[in-house]
Amino acid sequence: MSCRKIFGLLAAVLVVSALSGYLVWRYVVLFPPLSFQPAPGSGIVEGSFELTRRKPLNPKTLVRYAIPLNPENGRPLPSASTMVFYAPYNGEAARLRQGLVSWHRDFALQQGYSAFSLSVEANTVITADPTRYYIYPESGWAALVFRIQKHIAAEFGLELRPLIVIGESSGGSMAQQMAVTFPERIRVAAWNGGSRYAPFSGSSDIRMLALNIWGCPGLERTADMVEEGIEKGFNIRHVVTPPAWNETGRFDQHSTWELSHRLIAAFVLQSPEFERLMSSHQSISRKK
Repeated sequence: MSCRKIFGLLAAVLVVSALSGYLVWRYVVLFPPLSFQPAPGSGIVEGSFELTRRKPLNPKTLVRYAIPLNPENGRPLPSASTMVFYAPYNGEAARLRQGLVSWHRDFALQQGYSAFSLSVEANTVITADPTRYYIYPESGWAALVFRIQKHIAAEFGLELRPLIVIGESSGGSMAQQMAVTFPERIRVAAWNGGSRYAPFSGSSDIRMLALNIWGCPGLERTADMVEEGIEKGFNIRHVVTPPAWNETGRFDQHSTWELSHRLIAAFVLQSPEFERLMSSHQSISRKK
């Protein structure tokens, strides 16, 4: 073989190697180790880590998590293997960077379930693009959620179980999309105020709860989605609640409030409180 051919072959190998390295650097998400020392007396351990994402509007994302501990030995409870993922709404990234929302942390503090969420920067320009908007499986965000779940489970020595997904607004849409697309990986999905839903196919034992507040922009779409799900044999309920006063002194007809939080938590936990809330609030309507 001539020197020219040898140099040409070496150059080709170097190009392929460089390209392979770039693709790994470009697309592989590297998960950091999560340091944890057992702390007797503690009821929860909270933490966060940052991932390089390189997605539209999201060069990075911040993951926040809460793990319930046995106060006697400071190690994760057996129930910590049950994980709750909160799918954020469009515009919630700044809030989540400050920490998990209190009623999400309560799953760890009060129920012994692990909880996690992540920051997602989004706008209204890309909402109809399944490859770019985070609520759609095609965007790759749902796959990242499952990888985060697996990483947290591995780092804390937890069993990998089907995920519980809760959400608000666009996060509600994401919860439904995940439940329909990945039924084998989801245990329960409960949300408030979604509107961009995936069509139902096949069958599943997943329990689903769709909440709306009176006058919610996504109310009609949610009602149609629930009707389709019920017709196809899915275990899904639709609840419409009254709104709460917001800080401006007006009714908020879209965002969750205390009643929404209690309904979602009770539904997830299969608590008798869910039916009690339904019967004690005459203004709540149900669709079966």
